[in-house]
Amino acid sequence: MRWGLWALAFLLLIWRPSPTVRAAGPELPSQALQERIDAAPPGATLEVEGGIYMGPISLHKPIHLVGKGWPVIDGREEGDVVTITASGASISGFVIRGSSWSPSQEPAAVKVKEAKQVTVRGNRIENSFFGIYLIDADEAMVEGNQVSLAPHRPVSRRGHGVYAWETSEAIFRGNVISYTSDGFYLDHSDSNAILDNTVRHGRFGIHLMYSDDVEVIGNILRENLAGVVQMFSHRLLVQRNEISDHRGASGVGILVKDSDDLFVVDNKVVGNVYGITADGSPQSVGSTVVFQRNLLASNQVGIGLMPNAPISVFENAFVDNGIQVQALGRGVMSRLMAVHGGGGAHHHHAVQEEPVSLPAGVALASEGRGNYWSDYRGYDLDGDGVGDIPYRLTSLFARLSREQPSASAFLYTLAHEALGVAERLFPMVGAGEALEDPAPLMEPPLALGGDGEGPSLAMVVVSLAMVGLPVYLALSLRPPWRRRHAHGA
Repeated sequence: MRWGLWALAFLLLIWRPSPTVRAAGPELPSQALQERIDAAPPGATLEVEGGIYMGPISLHKPIHLVGKGWPVIDGREEGDVVTITASGASISGFVIRGSSWSPSQEPAAVKVKEAKQVTVRGNRIENSFFGIYLIDADEAMVEGNQVSLAPHRPVSRRGHGVYAWETSEAIFRGNVISYTSDGFYLDHSDSNAILDNTVRHGRFGIHLMYSDDVEVIGNILRENLAGVVQMFSHRLLVQRNEISDHRGASGVGILVKDSDDLFVVDNKVVGNVYGITADGSPQSVGSTVVFQRNLLASNQVGIGLMPNAPISVFENAFVDNGIQVQALGRGVMSRLMAVHGGGGAHHHHAVQEEPVSLPAGVALASEGRGNYWSDYRGYDLDGDGVGDIPYRLTSLFARLSREQPSASAFLYTLAHEALGVAERLFPMVGAGEALEDPAPLMEPPLALGGDGEGPSLAMVVVSLAMVGLPVYLALSLRPPWRRRHAHGA
């Protein structure tokens, strides 16, 4: 018994209670945080522990506000949540939420106004109209933030994830953005870099308006209404992006309008309604718009071109697009641009359609190298990797689908393949709108993750039976009186 008491006393001596897991702190008034900001000297690092702080707050001096344990700044839906007006200030590690929803106020979770070299890094931004709004905020760094604004609102009633106005030499890197209007919207903002971000479930992934010398590199844009939209902008680089699954009223992977000196290289543009559309580009004499080494695969239309878009397209891989290249008319472009203006797809019916044709100046090869086409049926006897006969882009199905939009329902069906077989067997069937790639590549110029082969032998045989055989019989069989006349001779 005595030994039992001693053992119990020893256990009580060494026992320590486990640490208590604390719930989120109490709601603290904005004055508590703002007073600490006001009292901190310029250049100080102010660490803020977890809790819920009521906004708004203002960084009016160059301090570094650092959250520990994800403290929350809640704007209570009253204007901006965090306003930064001091050059060199930074904020990181916070949950920032609850701006106003009034579009006329242009409210934001974080608004940077006329301040340079501001850093917004590693925050979670939610339930706000705009996410991060930069106004004349040159050399900003917006990095590693998670922005999910309004999954409960229709896209037309959301603000942009990152909105830059008259902001230059900023870097937007490694952000994850969803449920916004545009993921990134740059307006009159030159010399910026948009790098390695992910944008989903919005209107446009990346939207450039009157913004020159911008680099768009390494981003993942998925399941928006459009991927990269470039308008009235010049000297742009779009490289190594994945742009996929853009559907709905526009459904464009890359849309180019009235832009000059655009270089689009090494992108994967997959599973969109239109992989690429171009209108009025290049806009100026002596300028270029070049698409090189891109994969365009499984889009309903690989590239759609207005007659005023003599772009250069070479060393790309066109794989299993419903229509490889299609001429566009004003009705189609009006439908695509109605989404840009906030309208609906029905607006395009008011536009008078005009006869359309592919641009005469489009270049499908450079220095003896064209593009890889998954439906090319040529040969390469000299083994130089370039087909010995041109690839002809006939467009009977393209013309039918433009004149009768319901025809697009037959993409990737036997009827679609039958038309393709008929065009190859009887070129006069598809005569009319056509381009030629004079130097088609026998192998894709980039890794595709597939063999790029065309339709199966069984599909070709069935297609021949549906289309080729009746045409052959109509052309080759003679009526009985012609046969009798031949025997009599």
